[in-house]
Amino acid sequence: MIRKVCTIKPSFSGIYPSIVEKASKCKSAVSFILIYSLISFILVGCAFEFTPSPIPPAFPTQSQLLPVSGFELNYEPSLWNDQGNVQYSTNCYAYALNMRTGFARGDKLQPGELSGEPLSSSSDIEASRIIELVEADAEAEGFLFESVGAGDVCPEDTYKVALVVDPQIDYHWYRQNSDGKWSHKPGHTEVTDTDASGNVIYNPQNADRDYGGINYSEFGGFFCTGID
Repeated sequence: MIRKVCTIKPSFSGIYPSIVEKASKCKSAVSFILIYSLISFILVGCAFEFTPSPIPPAFPTQSQLLPVSGFELNYEPSLWNDQGNVQYSTNCYAYALNMRTGFARGDKLQPGELSGEPLSSSSDIEASRIIELVEADAEAEGFLFESVGAGDVCPEDTYKVALVVDPQIDYHWYRQNSDGKWSHKPGHTEVTDTDASGNVIYNPQNADRDYGGINYSEFGGFFCTGID
């Protein structure tokens, strides 16, 4: 036998009052049970705050600094951006090695040049070949140049640099600053700490390196270096 139901006092008072009111006027326990079940179903996703776990980014976040050795150079663009001899005689490779003077206006130091065999053709613009040429420079000039991981700390008196390449077109170097961020000097233009999108560079591997006509899509690696 189905008993008549005259009064309903749901525990979720104040939520969906119109449905509760209809439920209170039901004429049978069957109707009440059906309506109560419907309300409970509706409230499953509404009565409790639901915060899904964040989706992991496709790449490491740009705001995470890479470790430093304590021997990184300060970011001092004014030393390079003089609109004169320094700016127009240095490029990304000279900046990576912190070689600010000693070049004629119009020069662009090339990998291999310090050892007598500079990069001279587009066929040399491959990461492996550029690394070979810089290793020859390091041996000739007596400075350290060794491959490391992004999370490695360079030895005393050295700091990290990074190589990127647009194969057969161009290469580019970045160096890590004392604050952990990165900076670079594109050709004879000014030293900057931002990428192609204008964002501060926290990790060159994840930075925007697409400049339109040139896209440094190939990441050549991180290296420790230091030159007196």
